[in-house]
Amino acid sequence: MDVREYKSASSGSLILAPAVGVFAQGEPVWFLFGISQVEDILGSLAFSEVPFAPAYVGGLGDWRGLALPVLSLETLLGFAPDEAGYGGTRMLVVRKAGLSGEPENWNRALVRIAPGARLLGSAPRTEPLGAGAYLEASLLPAVKGMYRWEEGLLVVPHLEHILGGELSGVFSHDT
Repeated sequence: MDVREYKSASSGSLILAPAVGVFAQGEPVWFLFGISQVEDILGSLAFSEVPFAPAYVGGLGDWRGLALPVLSLETLLGFAPDEAGYGGTRMLVVRKAGLSGEPENWNRALVRIAPGARLLGSAPRTEPLGAGAYLEASLLPAVKGMYRWEEGLLVVPHLEHILGGELSGVFSHDT
């Protein structure tokens, strides 16, 4: 997490979302998003599966008339998600600004999270970890950083790479 992200955390602009599943060393994992990356927090939302999609793309969901991919960050990062843990699933609508910066050109996705997301008023005390100890080298671009904190592991997803298509080509690039 860079200095700007820590400064924004002091103004209560971070969302902490619990991950679902079984993780390395059995530790709980949390995902950390900047409030500027999250457009909406939704309750349960039905979605349709997409044949031949990567395993971390659970399907397509409808949000405000837009068909958005439904992502499992746990599956993307190689953790073993527990589908039963998604009971009472919440979804975050996350975004990446397009080249023009206009909202109609943003890349968006729905990210599945377990119940219990919360807004943070300040950045938690953390200890930086080497993401390479937890992730395959090919997945390192999907993470801005990994940290240890009092409740387990804290993962900061790199939404620019995930939604920009650099990892799998699932998302189209801006035209």
